[in-house]
Order: sequence, then C-alpha cells, then structure tokens
Amino acid sequence: MLYYVSIIFPSLLLLLYAMSTLNIGNDWESIKSKLKRRYVHLTENDLAFSAGEEKQLIERLSKRLLTNSAYVINLITKLQRNTTTNRL
Repeated sequence: MLYYVSIIFPSLLLLLYAMSTLNIGNDWESIKSKLKRRYVHLTENDLAFSAGEEKQLIERLSKRLLTNSAYVINLITKLQRNTTTNRL
C-alpha cells in the first residue's frame, strides 16, 4: 500500500515523513525572530507555537506565505540547523 502511495503522491509521502521528523523544541524563539525578519508581514499570532502543535503552525504559515507545507517544513528545518548565527 505504501508503495502505491509513494508512486501516486510522492510529495505527500515526503510531507508525512517531514512532519514526523520535525522537532522545533527550544529553538523556536530564534527561528521565530529569523522568520519575522525574513517575512515582515507575519504577526505574533501567525508565529504562535506551543509543543505538539507543529501541524497547525505549518498550516498557518503556509497560508500566510502563500506556499505549500513542504516549503514551510524545509524553511523551518534550514533555520533550525544553525540557530547560533544571525544568518537567514
């Protein structure tokens, strides 16, 4: 069954995998400040996050950024890799 899903909907399978491995954790404040600088139109309500609500955050950001969920997951993952620097 998973084989057929991966053939028909490869982006869905990638999204499900990314959602299961996405762990925002304690780095959210740093990621949030980088997102605010990069996308000035995002509000505090758009960036509101609490543990266990990753899916809601991704859906909210994908609507506000007018893009798909895979892009938002990739963006958060990239920003999460190096939170010690100030680079976007």
